Amino acid sequence: LEVLRLARADRARLVEDAREAAERALGADPSMGEAYAVLAALEGEFFGRWREREALIEKALAAEPNNPHLLFRHGQFLVSVGRVEDGYAQQARAFELDPLDPMLAAFHGYNVWSKRSKSEGRAILDEAAKRYPDNVFVWFMRQSVAALDGDFALAIKIRQDGERLVPS
Repeated sequence: LEVLRLARADRARLVEDAREAAERALGADPSMGEAYAVLAALEGEFFGRWREREALIEKALAAEPNNPHLLFRHGQFLVSVGRVEDGYAQQARAFELDPLDPMLAAFHGYNVWSKRSKSEGRAILDEAAKRYPDNVFVWFMRQSVAALDGDFALAIKIRQDGERLVPS
C-alpha cells in the first residue's frame, strides 16, 4: 500500500488551489453548500479556528439543508469539539436521508451501537455489510464493534476478510 507524502510546499499549494476553487464556485453559485464545506475543512489546516469552521459549515447547511454529506460533516465537526450527542443526531439525520450510502451507514451503525443499543447498531452494520461487502468503512466499523464487544473470534474473522480490502 503506497502512502502519498507531500512536501510542505506542495501541501500549501494544494490547499491554496482548493481554497481558490471553492471561492470561484461560490462566486458562480453562492448556494453551493459543498464549497462552504471545503472552506470549513481548509480552516482545519490551522489549529483551532473552531468558530470560523462552524460558521462555514452552517452556511453550507443553510444553502443545502438536506444534503446528507454536509449533515455528516457537520456531525463530524460537532463530535470533534465535544458535542457528541448533537453530532450523532446530525449523522443520524444524514443516514435517514440516504440510508443506502455505505459510509453513512457505517458511522450511524457505530453511533447507535455506542450510544443507544448494541444490538441495533450491530444490525445496522451487518445489513450494510450484506449490501456493501467491499466497503472499507463498513468493514472497519464492524471489526471495531466486534473487538470492543469482546467478540474476538468475530473480530479476527472480520479482520481476515478485510485483508482483501486492505492488503497488508
